[in-house]
This record gives sequence, C-alpha cells and structure tokens, in this order.
Amino acid sequence: MNNQPCSLCAKLIINMGISHIIYEGDYHDEL
Repeated sequence: MNNQPCSLCAKLIINMGISHIIYEGDYHDEL
C-alpha cells in the first residue's frame, strides 16, 4: 500500500482476516 488506510478501510481489512499491512505514508483521517 502507498498510504495508511482510513479507519473504515482498516476495519474492513481486519474483518477480512489480514493481520499485517505495510504502508509508506500516513493518511490523515478526521474520524
């Protein structure tokens, strides 16, 4: 991934069973 996932995408990733992701930059999320 290029950027950190937003909070909604992070929840979806966790629900899919993915335990580790590697990202290069931060994503500014207002939530």
